[in-house]
Amino acid sequence: MEFAKKPELFVGKQCTRTLDDKSRISLPARFRTQLERSQKEYDAVYVFCAPHRKEICIYTYDGWLEFAQPKIDAIQNPKDRIAMSNRIYSLLDEQTVDSQGRLKIDKDFLKAIGVEKTVQLSGNGRSLLLKAAEDDKDIFNITDKEADFIDSLYF
Repeated sequence: MEFAKKPELFVGKQCTRTLDDKSRISLPARFRTQLERSQKEYDAVYVFCAPHRKEICIYTYDGWLEFAQPKIDAIQNPKDRIAMSNRIYSLLDEQTVDSQGRLKIDKDFLKAIGVEKTVQLSGNGRSLLLKAAEDDKDIFNITDKEADFIDSLYF
C-alpha cells in the first residue's frame, strides 16, 4: 500500500514527565508541533497501547496507518483479517493535544503498562514511545548485542 506522504520522524532524547490528576502528559515542544500539525489535518492523535511490550505509542494519522495497515493487510483470510483489525483498534484511543500542549492518556492503558505517575517519553522513529520511568538508567551503557543491532541499522 502506498501512502500519500511519509509521516514525520519523532527524534529526540528521552525525557521524564509526571502525569497530572487527569492522566495528562505535558508534551515537549519538539514533539508537540508534529502532533498538533497532524491533529489540524486529521482531528486526532492516535494513542496505541502495547501491553505485552509495556509501552504506549503515540502516532500521527500517517504514522498510525504506516504501523497498522501492513499488519492487517498481511493476513489473507478475511475472517482473521477482521479479527486482527478489531484487536488492533481495541488497543487504540483517539485523543487531541489541548491548548496547553497536554495529551490525555487512558487510565486503563497506563494500568496495563504499569505506570502510576511518572513516565519516560522518547522519540521512537515514527511514534512517540511512552513507558514507565526507569531509575536513572545510563542510556550510554549498552550491551555488545545492543551495539551490534544499532550498528546494523546504520552501517
